[in-house]
Amino acid sequence: VYGDGYAGGYDLGKEYAKTVKEGGIILYTYNVVQICRDMADGFKDAMAEFSPDVEILLEEDAGNSTEEAMSTMESW
Repeated sequence: VYGDGYAGGYDLGKEYAKTVKEGGIILYTYNVVQICRDMADGFKDAMAEFSPDVEILLEEDAGNSTEEAMSTMESW
């Protein structure tokens, strides 16, 4: 099964932008899979369009485990 990752990420970013209008966010991705990279691209494009005052402070591949993601978050 394959979906449109970009469209899904764009829709998510558009909805997220309704509540977050300024400040900074950390974007965790999973760059091993193309659909996940597409989703991150869609999210970033929607945020740039609908919430241009929100800055992505860090974009990080979360890896393949909760432990990896938590380690990155805790050291940031």
